[in-house]
Amino acid sequence: MLAPLAYKWDIGPLYILATAFAVIFFNLGRRQEGEVSAYSIFNEGFQELPGTLNVERLDRDIRAGQF
Repeated sequence: MLAPLAYKWDIGPLYILATAFAVIFFNLGRRQEGEVSAYSIFNEGFQELPGTLNVERLDRDIRAGQF
């Protein structure tokens, strides 16, 4: 709808960038209650997903001889 005006005023690339950012921003969404993020820094208490490989687990497994 606004593309013809953007073309007329020679601001087409700016219109395309602004539209792309708006589409991304409005499609971010929200997490449901009890749902955790794949990134532990965004979770309450830095809770990690089950099966996540981290340095502490790797160190513990190497010291226990399980690796």
